[in-house]
Order: sequence, then structure tokens, then C-alpha cells
Amino acid sequence: MTETTHSSAPSSAETTAAPAQGKSLYALDKRTQQRNAAETRFKAYGIGAILIGLFFLVVLAVSIISEGTPAFTRTVIEVEFSVSQEQFDDAEKQLFKTRAYENLFISGLKQQLDESGVTVPFDEAAIERLLGKPGSTIRSFFRENPDQIGEPVGFELAASSRVDGYMNGRVTRDNIVDSRFLMKSDLDIADALVDAGIIKTAFNWNFITGADSGVDNPGGAGIGASAVGSFFMMLVVLFLSLPIGVAASIYLEEFAPQNRITDMIEVNISNLAAVPSIVFGILGLAVFIQFMHLPQSAPLVGGLVLTLMTLPTIIISTRASLKAVPPSIRDAALGIGASK
Repeated sequence: MTETTHSSAPSSAETTAAPAQGKSLYALDKRTQQRNAAETRFKAYGIGAILIGLFFLVVLAVSIISEGTPAFTRTVIEVEFSVSQEQFDDAEKQLFKTRAYENLFISGLKQQLDESGVTVPFDEAAIERLLGKPGSTIRSFFRENPDQIGEPVGFELAASSRVDGYMNGRVTRDNIVDSRFLMKSDLDIADALVDAGIIKTAFNWNFITGADSGVDNPGGAGIGASAVGSFFMMLVVLFLSLPIGVAASIYLEEFAPQNRITDMIEVNISNLAAVPSIVFGILGLAVFIQFMHLPQSAPLVGGLVLTLMTLPTIIISTRASLKAVPPSIRDAALGIGASK
């Protein structure tokens, strides 16, 4: 009988399959450690970038708030005086009526300063630089309210933009230059009026309800007219772009045949969506104002230009929403009698 002998030495396959002696499967090799370290650094870079972006966002927000908050306040001059019937009739008889009312205001201001115990030398030109010309405002008030003649009336008149800047810290004695708008000596008068309680800071309702202002008084500008104009402009855009855009998209998606004309229209619509707004503005100026001679109205002409700008976006988005309807729902609707 032949005996079969087995070798005690391990085979080559068993040798390669056996794990390395003394090395754990949970131990990280050098390359894995390098990859983990690189991932940690990348996460740190991302967190750092986010923190830097948030920092600059906070700086921007603080800058906007700090620079914009003074726009909601304004410097006013409160003066209370009365105009008798004789003074009113005499002012109405003069050739320069507003000048006569300004003289009445100056006399009332001097009387109020004397009652406050503040004596400061000033002239009429200084009052005009501090306050402007309040004669028209006072004249309009007494014309509209004749029952106030002879009664003490308190007027809250806005100070000039440079005086307002001086009160808010934008204008200082170091950077001011003598001009027809404000003199350095006028600041002494402004300080005396502050001590007398005549110059005060109040909420600037004119910033919300007022119209645009001229170059001489940029601080008197308001957003009221711009807000109303933007509202009417958006009404024009709503009544024009919405029905036209939705109707055009429904026709192109549901009814228009696939030919070269519709392909050209689709390409042009996609191209118009990428045209810069300045091009539409030049188009509106050339076509609507210079060629069609439409009135230079922001709600009308601006609404027409914005309609042209928004039509491609409305058409593209509406067609995309129509394409997103599942065919099963479309077939089911057509099967129960719905039209396209």
C-alpha cells in the first residue's frame, strides 16, 4: 500500500493571504494620514473663507446703516411768532411779497432770541445761508389759513444742507470754506441757536414723502416721487408683460408648428434674455422718445422698456413650466374633454 505524505510547509496562496504580523487593520498608513490632513486643511480653508465673507458683510451693513441713518433725521429751526392783519395786508401790497414775509420771520426770530437771553449778531444774509428763504413757506401758510392771522404760530423750517451737515458732524470748522452757501462765522450763530433751543433735530418725513431736490440743497431730497413713479411703472409692466408673455409662451409651446420661423423666434427670445439692460435703455430712448415722440415719463417709457426686458424671461419660464407637466396628466386631461 502506497502512503501519501503531506508537506508541512504552507503554500504560496496561504502566504500572501495571511495578514502582516503585528499590524492592526484600524491603523492608518502614511498616505491615508496625508489625505485626512489635506481634507482637514480644506475644511479649515472653507470655514475661514465663510468667516471672512461674513466679516465683510457685517462691515458693509454697519457702513450702510451708519451712513444712511442721518438721512432719516434733519435739522430744523423752530420759531414761533404772530402776524397781525395789518402786517399781512402790508406784506401783500409790497412788490416782493416773499421778502416781506422773510423780514417778519427775522423779527420773530430776534424776539425769540431776546426772550431766551441769547444775544448774537447776525444779518439777513446769514439767516438766508442758515435757513434759505422761508418767505414763500410762511406766505403760503397764512394764505391757506387766514384764521391764524393774529395768533401765535409755530413754524418748523428745515435748515440748509450745510448746517445740517454741521449738526451731524459731516461739516466741521476745519474743513469748511467760506462761500455763498455758508460762512465760518455762521457756525457761531448756529451754535447760539442750538443753545437757545431754536435749532433741533427731528425725524425727516420729507425723506420719505418728498421729491427730488436741487444742487443747492441735496439734503432736502426725498424718495416719495421716485417710489410713486416706480409703483406706476410696475403697474405698466404688469398689465403689458404678463398677458403678452403668457399668451406667447402658450402659443409657442402648444400651437405653433415646428418650422424655421418658430426656431428663429425661439433663438431670438433666448438671445434677448441675455441682452444687457443698458441696451434696452438706449433702445427705449431711440424708439419711444426720439422716434415715437412719447412723453418723457418714467412710468410710461420706463414701463415699456421694462416690459421688453421681462418678456423673454416670462416666456422662457412659462414654457418650461408647461413642459414640466407629465404626459400622463396631459393625456388624462385631453381624454376627459379638456382643450390644449
